[in-house]
Amino acid sequence: MNEYEIKLKINNPKEWRKKIINFKGRLISKKFEYDISLDKPNHYMKKKGEILRVKKIGNKVIIGYKNRKREIGYRFEEETELECSDLNKIVSIFKKLGYTYVRSEIEKIRETYFIPKGKITIDKLPQIGYFVEIESQIKGDLLLLIKKFDVSQKDIIIERYGKIIKRYLRSVGIKKNSLLFSS
Repeated sequence: MNEYEIKLKINNPKEWRKKIINFKGRLISKKFEYDISLDKPNHYMKKKGEILRVKKIGNKVIIGYKNRKREIGYRFEEETELECSDLNKIVSIFKKLGYTYVRSEIEKIRETYFIPKGKITIDKLPQIGYFVEIESQIKGDLLLLIKKFDVSQKDIIIERYGKIIKRYLRSVGIKKNSLLFSS
């Protein structure tokens, strides 16, 4: 599946919830998520613009592969996901296959809303606060949603969370790739 998406750093999630509901959005879920992105020590996946990720959402475990096809003003990625049953076992298998470098490890509380022409999530990340992701499977629909929600081009973030948290952690003098609520 292809996805077009942007992120925004926000200060007021209540305001965004109102905007989403006013746009006929409906809350689908609010769940704790844990994501771990793996790579080989030589950064094989990163060099190719790819991500190998395992995430746990509630009781579900999902293996994901993303192939970046960045465009100006938003992010475009091909994404393939597969559900499995055991996070620790699947991470162990990937590590035995050489994917031993943890590119990022992130916890978040994610609210997912379906809206006409797409999906919006409000994510709470430890220490760095709230983000909104606006996502659609069709480029024109994403551009329409950006306009409908009055998003300024200067506020758009097209980086993945892994890069955002890495920059934050380096700015506070931490040399790890994990941003967890327990840290």
